[in-house]
Amino acid sequence: MSSTTRFITLVAVAECFQVEVRVVREYYEFGLLGRGRHENDELAIATEQLQRVADILRLARQGVNLEGIALLLRAAD
Repeated sequence: MSSTTRFITLVAVAECFQVEVRVVREYYEFGLLGRGRHENDELAIATEQLQRVADILRLARQGVNLEGIALLLRAAD
């Protein structure tokens, strides 16, 4: 990540996608959202990952589990 990378907190991501914070945190902890950092005592991810969050949520709503989502995302990268 470059020094100009912008970050968004997991709380803000959850608000944007109207899901619980624990859902976004689970994706982060599973390693699906790249490296994060702390912003004002909250965990944050690069804004570049927002499309990935949308993709993960779409797949999850279709019934794909986290392991399956990880495989699909790796294949797409």
